Amino acid sequence: MNSLHESKPVKLALCAYDAAFSGAESFEEEHLGADLAFLMAAILKDGLCEWPEDRAIVRVLKLRLNRVNREAIFKHIKIEKLFSRLPKKPRI
Repeated sequence: MNSLHESKPVKLALCAYDAAFSGAESFEEEHLGADLAFLMAAILKDGLCEWPEDRAIVRVLKLRLNRVNREAIFKHIKIEKLFSRLPKKPRI
């Protein structure tokens, strides 16, 4: 039986933490710490977070993770496209 630290979700959560830690000066900036907590819970509970593509946590993880870990972690992140937040033009 695997120990807790050897489980895939725990390894992914630790990988996300390491990437965020190495890519930020502070977890207080741009909600990075709170977003990381939500992401770690989503990974551990097989859930999902949703953020815009310009969110700090998304930017940091895209820059700091290798392809394999990025793909695994981003299965727990739904990217809200920036243009979807713009008001829609009224139909004439």
